[in-house]
Amino acid sequence: MSEEDFNSLKLDRYCLSAVAKQSPADRIFRCWEESWEKVKVRRNGDQRHSARLAAKYGNLCWIDADDEAKTLYKSHPDRIEIAEDVDDDDCGTGEWKYCVVGCREEFDYKKLLKENKDHYELWPIRWDLLECIKDYYEENDGLGVKICAKDSGFGSEIDVDDDSGEEEVAEDGTEGMV
Repeated sequence: MSEEDFNSLKLDRYCLSAVAKQSPADRIFRCWEESWEKVKVRRNGDQRHSARLAAKYGNLCWIDADDEAKTLYKSHPDRIEIAEDVDDDDCGTGEWKYCVVGCREEFDYKKLLKENKDHYELWPIRWDLLECIKDYYEENDGLGVKICAKDSGFGSEIDVDDDSGEEEVAEDGTEGMV
């Protein structure tokens, strides 16, 4: 038996089917509010911080756990908005939060947000959004998004101080860039 014969079987070096192996996730989503995200939000916001949030949350999907209609939302690929945070009774807290723009199916990405006002919702970046995203991708495995929990050790949190450009050491002692 030659090397070519072995390769034609489509087995890896451990004789496992190379065809049956699951392909790696296209994207790893750190499903927690990372330390770099926890900033005091000014009403005007920070464009650089908004861009970084859009890179993390853009194009993710979820279904509102409290919605009987099970509406599917997809986060806008490059828009993060700022809105007053609300408590569980929908009363304003007086604090401003960065919010993901949750687009419904009818949302037209070629139009401005104000022209799509009935086709999106602002979702503050906090535990309930993260939980909805986690549930969606756990129930819909194979969509190219791997959910990473904070305490999993996989995709540990590594931050870069935006002002100095210096790396910070994560809780697990590793260093690097986000």
